[in-house]
Amino acid sequence: MQSVGIGSYQVSDDGLRLTVEVSVGAEDAFTAVHVDQDPSQVQVEIEVEFLVAGGYQPAIGYARLIDVDLDEPLGDRTVISTRSGEPVQRVEADS
Repeated sequence: MQSVGIGSYQVSDDGLRLTVEVSVGAEDAFTAVHVDQDPSQVQVEIEVEFLVAGGYQPAIGYARLIDVDLDEPLGDRTVISTRSGEPVQRVEADS
């Protein structure tokens, strides 16, 4: 199992749910979502297990969306990818 980077996130209208975008292989399986919240930031870690049949998988990343529930609305807190330690880009939802 390994953590994957988070490319971006969207916030629900009530601020209590993040939808994070990650890029994974076609055969990868999500195994865990970890969220560490404090008054200034929300750290998110997505773990996957790389399932490679026969030892080969094309080097193609597939965008997947993962919902993450928060204890309190996001507000002004920064979303951090635990893998990189860097802030994640917020994108607005399509209308």
